[in-house]
Amino acid sequence: MAGCGKGRHERDTITECSGDHEVGVRMHWLYFSSDTPQRLEQAGFLYDSSIGYNDAVGYRAGTTQVFRPLGVEKLLELPLHIMDTALFYPQRMGLTEEEAFTLIRKNIADADENGGVLTINWHQRSIGPERFWDDFYILLLKELKALNGYFCTALQAVKWFSKPASGNLSSGHATASGMTVRLTARKWTARRQSSSAPIAPCPKPRKGILRGHCDISTRRSTAVWKRQFRFGGEPSQNPMA
Repeated sequence: MAGCGKGRHERDTITECSGDHEVGVRMHWLYFSSDTPQRLEQAGFLYDSSIGYNDAVGYRAGTTQVFRPLGVEKLLELPLHIMDTALFYPQRMGLTEEEAFTLIRKNIADADENGGVLTINWHQRSIGPERFWDDFYILLLKELKALNGYFCTALQAVKWFSKPASGNLSSGHATASGMTVRLTARKWTARRQSSSAPIAPCPKPRKGILRGHCDISTRRSTAVWKRQFRFGGEPSQNPMA
């Protein structure tokens, strides 16, 4: 970002046009530097979703959890995990659809096992000329829906993670390699961004898991999390980094 002044002007323009004062950002081309979080916070953005790969898929931030970057007080980071152009551009990974699905299923399995969010960026232009990646995207949504996924916007995911945590410790055990704890979290009901009226209670998840993805109408990112969080073990590795 050229400066927080320019960023504030852009944020104010979006707020004026949309009427939404809770605004997040994903930097074009995922441009990011050590002082980007501070500049985004000074510009008034609520969250960022730029920490990801544009030439691979996986965990550039090393996590599936929404977190607060170093050096800021309020800004939250919704880590990006999967982007369409990284999968299919010949100059990037250049995968076939079969190869891409095999790789993405590993990310879905990681979210299933470890909880957190699974963030997918699928550009509007990818569902038509010149890319025509719409069939793959539809199959991806069907895959998540078949797993009883819950789909929400980036803002809804970030606000959920920003709420004070509460839950009940249901089990735990220690081994030579570490400790595993199971925490049953509070029940959460999704709500519309611009209204206090509930959309619907979260569907009863399989194994307590809630998943989500990208809203292509606003290029908002995908979210996936668990009601039962498990801590411990080795972090997931990016197979393509």
